[in-house]
Amino acid sequence: MNIKVNNSSSVKKAGKTSKSKASSAEGLGFASALEQAQGASKAEATSAVSSVDAINSFVLDTAEQVPTQSKQRGYYILDLLEELEQDILEGKQTQVADKLEKALAVDSVDKDSLPPVVKELMDEIDARAAIELEKLRS
Repeated sequence: MNIKVNNSSSVKKAGKTSKSKASSAEGLGFASALEQAQGASKAEATSAVSSVDAINSFVLDTAEQVPTQSKQRGYYILDLLEELEQDILEGKQTQVADKLEKALAVDSVDKDSLPPVVKELMDEIDARAAIELEKLRS
């Protein structure tokens, strides 16, 4: 398929467009409105920061809640033990001790309904976490 282009020189080049300038009165009005808005936004920003802090503390408190279902609680404790291992291997100060204490203090709500094998596994996870916590304390 061949396409033939004729008369390509008839295409006009785009000319420069002139920008319209706003009057100085409009510019001053805009500048003063902008300054007023910035002053109001500074006051709002101060109150917004305290609101954000309150939300952040709520989110952090909620994120640190230990699951009460056995399976999720077991995974949570195992994740904490992995985090502890990484901190030890990297030589970092660890914050896992407090989390492990909280996790061990929370009991599973459905532990009695679990099959004996799973219940035994959950007990082993709790025992390992308690041992690691005692190692950290000593």
